[in-house]
Amino acid sequence: MVLKTTPLFQKTSNAAAHIMALTTKNIVFIFLATTLSWIVCGTGAAQSNEEKFEVHRIQWILGVLSKEHYQKKFDLTDDQVTEIIKARESITEYTRNMLRGSNGDKKKYREKIARGRKLVLEHGQVLDRVLVPDQRDSINYFYHMNFVQKRSFFGLTDRFVISRLHISKDKANELKQAAVQAQAELDKELKPLFEKIAEIKKKHIEEVLKILTPEQRKSYLEKFGIRQ
Repeated sequence: MVLKTTPLFQKTSNAAAHIMALTTKNIVFIFLATTLSWIVCGTGAAQSNEEKFEVHRIQWILGVLSKEHYQKKFDLTDDQVTEIIKARESITEYTRNMLRGSNGDKKKYREKIARGRKLVLEHGQVLDRVLVPDQRDSINYFYHMNFVQKRSFFGLTDRFVISRLHISKDKANELKQAAVQAQAELDKELKPLFEKIAEIKKKHIEEVLKILTPEQRKSYLEKFGIRQ
């Protein structure tokens, strides 16, 4: 189930600016991470919802703990970091090799997907092996909070959460309707605020342009494709 964002938030996402700020390394990382997420959580092979949820959890946590900021946040030792990075790199390397294709052989491709999921589950054991109980509890809590909260009102409508909590189809529909209503109310409250922000920005641009000489102002507007 794909939930569409509202036009109001689409206009304010400023996605292009974020994309332009990405380095090549970031783009490659996101591509591999997205591909692996599709591989391990998609429908390419028979897999229980519980297993899909576990694979997603492992992948997400390994990715987070590969970043220095979170290594410090959860007080990881050098030995713990080494083991976690090693597990994640092994999964990433398998993904790179899998992306080279299966020459149109669907059976071979499904087998690769199944092996990829199994690999994630195997390497995910490193989390239980190297982390102490307090670290595991903190990281799991962090995962669940991010997983739900990042989707705002729609957190509880995610299929993984629905499966994990054994929510019925009727209850899931109720949750979706409640989320849609809450989002609509929020959009209504935020619309005047965004309009005010746009007004302040427009006024600021008009003021700073007055500081430039006529030639500088004309050159600026032409070079940056800005229309007044």
